[in-house]
Amino acid sequence: MPAVSVGRDRFFKILGRSYRFTEFMPAYTSTISKSALVIMLALKPQDITFVPLKQVIPLLNKMQLQAEEKSNAGNSIITVRVPPTRSDILHPCDVMEDVAIAYGYNKVPKTKPKCMTTGGQQPLNLFTDQIRGEVSRAGYMEDVAIAYGYNKVPKTKPKCMTTGGQQPLNLFTDQIRGEVSRAGYMEVLTWLLCSHDENFAMVNRTENGEKAVTIGNPRSSEFEVVRTSLMSGLLKTVKHNIDHKRPIKIFEAGDVVVLDERCDVGALNNRRLAALYCNVTSGFEEILGLVTRIMQVVQKPHEPALDNFIKPSNEPEFFPNRQCHIFYYDRQIGVFGVVHPEVLEKFGIPDPCSFVEIDIQALL
Repeated sequence: MPAVSVGRDRFFKILGRSYRFTEFMPAYTSTISKSALVIMLALKPQDITFVPLKQVIPLLNKMQLQAEEKSNAGNSIITVRVPPTRSDILHPCDVMEDVAIAYGYNKVPKTKPKCMTTGGQQPLNLFTDQIRGEVSRAGYMEDVAIAYGYNKVPKTKPKCMTTGGQQPLNLFTDQIRGEVSRAGYMEVLTWLLCSHDENFAMVNRTENGEKAVTIGNPRSSEFEVVRTSLMSGLLKTVKHNIDHKRPIKIFEAGDVVVLDERCDVGALNNRRLAALYCNVTSGFEEILGLVTRIMQVVQKPHEPALDNFIKPSNEPEFFPNRQCHIFYYDRQIGVFGVVHPEVLEKFGIPDPCSFVEIDIQALL
């Protein structure tokens, strides 16, 4: 039978009496525990720079968090009671995140970080690897045979003692990453996949079907090919941070993939370093200075100085007569220059930019 919608008053008139809602739908109740998570915050006025300390409690109350303030030895002790409905709050960092949300992210002033940092191995882990190596060389070896079963592993003496270590390429990449970071550039991470146009047409490059690895049946037009250059990723990063204070100095150290019939899988990973400088001026000299520093770092001992490591180039993604190829002992390893205005226009970037991309593996 089809459902028919009837007004309440007309329905009650037809039935001859009025009904309460509870007569149709019984009430269901549940008991919620009154226990709440208590988080203590010890704050000083200089700990929070974007909002006065006296506004923290009203902002927390705005986020449905009960907060009380007490003073102790010059510190402001704020007790926050987290209700059962806020299961996402587990740490004081979560409380301060709610303060920022209530205050408004867009109101927080943008400031430069006090120092540039790069990721690295923890000293304890590094020392543990050293001790592990010494113990291994003393005649012991770590065996991992859980999946197969320890009792099934035949007992034999190892022919040699080995220890794990960081790959030379990754170690060298970390060294280069540190040098670029100390030059004032901020590291970014972009997708390994990109659209076909971003990899070629938008950077004024042509594609003959023999350069990029194409993804079969991609879910999105933004992930059609595996990138053959880091340029489009950095330009997109600048586009999405166009309101950031100038200059914008970013870099990325990551892999690109190029087709190579000599490899078993038909493609080859290649480690690259790319950096981009964006300001009211092109900053060609900034990128040149960065390239010069990198070439000084990779200078081979007992070899002639790399004085003439750049030569004029003619790449379509750069402005004519404002670009150079980079050579490392007569081998071309990279290119840098002022990005062509057509490329910047395609990415929606109004300010001039300079860009460099170097093959890190060729420097090993």
